Amino acid sequence: MDYTTIAQAILYAVQQHRGQQRHDGQPYVIHPLRVAEHVRRLGGTDNPEVICAAILHDTIEDSGTRYD
Repeated sequence: MDYTTIAQAILYAVQQHRGQQRHDGQPYVIHPLRVAEHVRRLGGTDNPEVICAAILHDTIEDSGTRYD
């Protein structure tokens, strides 16, 4: 598995969601990280592109990040 790419996606998500919180007070980035874990475990995939997509799935709509 390509851990470097996944680590870069995690760092980017943390950076883009900095200061955002969930309704329960947890940092917002916890949500996409949990989604990625569910995709990996329950979806049965180690495909780094799929895992990165799960990690980054909210960055455009919730952080002002541009698609390009």
